[in-house]
Amino acid sequence: MSSLKLIPVIDLRHGYAVHARLGQRELYRPVASRLCRAGDPTELLSNLLALFPFDTVYVADLDAILRGGDNLPLLRSLSSRFPQIAFWVDSGISDATGLRGWLKQGLGRAVLGSESLSDLALLDINAACDATQSPILSLDFREQRFLGPPALLDRPDSWPENVIVMPLTRVGSQTGPDLQYFSALRQRGTHSRFFAAGGVRDSQDLARLEAAGAAGALLATALHTGGLTAGDLALYAPPTA
Repeated sequence: MSSLKLIPVIDLRHGYAVHARLGQRELYRPVASRLCRAGDPTELLSNLLALFPFDTVYVADLDAILRGGDNLPLLRSLSSRFPQIAFWVDSGISDATGLRGWLKQGLGRAVLGSESLSDLALLDINAACDATQSPILSLDFREQRFLGPPALLDRPDSWPENVIVMPLTRVGSQTGPDLQYFSALRQRGTHSRFFAAGGVRDSQDLARLEAAGAAGALLATALHTGGLTAGDLALYAPPTA
C-alpha cells in the first residue's frame, strides 16, 4: 500500500465550486462533472467521499484570494457537515494579523500562498501553533516565475513542516506534474514534507510523484474526468486498524 497522501481540491468562488484551469481565475466556471452537476460544494464533497475515504481537503477561497469578499459562511457549513475532514484553506492571508484572525475561526489549517504574502514574519507564528493548527506554505509559480517575496525562496529554514508546490499554469492542464520544480524545491527544504499540485492525470503521475519523494498530491481534474478511478485510489487507502 502506498504512503502517498491524496488530497482533493475544491476551489470556491461566489459560493460555487469552480473548475480551476491554468490559473486563469477570471475564466473559472462552476464545476459540472460526474462528481458535481452545477457547482454545489456540498454535493461535490459528498461524492468525493463516496469515491474514496479522503481525510483532508484543500480549499481555495478565490474571492478572499482576489480580495473580493470571502466564502466563510460556506466554509463553516462544510466544516459542520463534514467534521471528520481536516480542511487546508488558502484564504489569501498576507500578514500576521490575517493569520491570527484565521486561527480564531477554527475552520481548518491556513494555507499561506506565497503569491499573497507581504510579511514573512508570519511564518514565525508556526512555532506557536500546535500540530493541528500549524500553517501550510504554498510556493506558487506561474510560467516558471515565482509568485511571492523572493527572499522566501532563500529561507528554506523558515518553511513549515508541510509545503505545497503550486505551479498555477499546470492546474487543470492535464499535462502532468512539474517534476523539475518539485524536485528542486524539495532539495532545498530538507526538513519539510512536500505536496505536489497541478497537472496530475492518472495513477502513473502519482507513481512518478511518489518516486520523486512527494508526501502527497493535490487532485482535482483527474477526479472529475475519471482519469483516476476508484480502483486507482484504493491503492492509496490508509491502513485499517
